[in-house]
Amino acid sequence: MSDGIRFRPASLSDLPTLLAFEQGVISAERLLTTVLRKGEIHYYDIAELVNAENCHLLVAEYCDSTEESAKDAAPRNTLIAVADCAMAAWKEFASEN
Repeated sequence: MSDGIRFRPASLSDLPTLLAFEQGVISAERLLTTVLRKGEIHYYDIAELVNAENCHLLVAEYCDSTEESAKDAAPRNTLIAVADCAMAAWKEFASEN
């Protein structure tokens, strides 16, 4: 079996990793702009996104090929992908304005 990526719904137990990922993105973007204030900032309320009924926050895990099946594969790296909630938020905003 080759290495692969497995997607699963995010859970609150993923919160420390997701928050660290968000801060990594913010740190990288600080190099490109001066408008981000100093200190810890957050683009999203990730815990709210995990629990929201109108949002699907997915975690993508890179799985090692040494495992017998992808289902049992141990994740090596964790990434994030957000789907569906941006369109729902835009529709809600557009209907209010």
